Amino acid sequence: MIEQLITNWLTQFAYLALFLAIIASTIAIPIPEDIVLLVAGYLAANHLLNLWAVILVSLLAVILGDNTGYWLGRKGGGFLLERFINTNIQTWVKKHYRKHGPKTVFFSRFMTGIRNLFHLTAGASGMKWKTFFIYDLLGAIIAVPLVIGIGFVFGKYLGHITWIITTLDSILLYGLLIFILLLALFACVFREQAKTFVLTKILHKKIKNKLEQQWYYRVK
Repeated sequence: MIEQLITNWLTQFAYLALFLAIIASTIAIPIPEDIVLLVAGYLAANHLLNLWAVILVSLLAVILGDNTGYWLGRKGGGFLLERFINTNIQTWVKKHYRKHGPKTVFFSRFMTGIRNLFHLTAGASGMKWKTFFIYDLLGAIIAVPLVIGIGFVFGKYLGHITWIITTLDSILLYGLLIFILLLALFACVFREQAKTFVLTKILHKKIKNKLEQQWYYRVK
């Protein structure tokens, strides 16, 4: 079980393992951040780690990792968007972050499994770093101690909580993929409809001009 492996890491290497595991998870390496925090809270409840040290180290790692994800998106995400993502979806993403960026960054801290994608797309969309930093920090200050606290209080149910989190991760990830596919499909259909509409208008104009010319010569 993943929680047992993380427990062994944190028991052996303590805060260094906690810091590195969270950094890895926030830049999309498949180590579940929430389970790391839960296990750290559980170990703190059993006096194997200090609770306040766990919260401080976790917050530092989360903020550093989230900002790393943001800058990865800022420096390379634009190229990836242009290379692999439909133009209409690119436009939608950029408009979304211009209008709802702060809320998206804040609430993404509470979305297990897919929050890393929001950090990358925030950077790729051109969202201001200062705005990202402030709202990510606000979200982390609430979310990180909350998850650690759940592990601290309900650690004896760690196996059940881990199962819920991994299941939720899968649901959110597949849901996001389905949403992206539907968005891409809608963009393609809309683009084809727009092309058809433009072609129809052009054809209609040509026919109208032709008829007007014929009428003019008849009258003349």
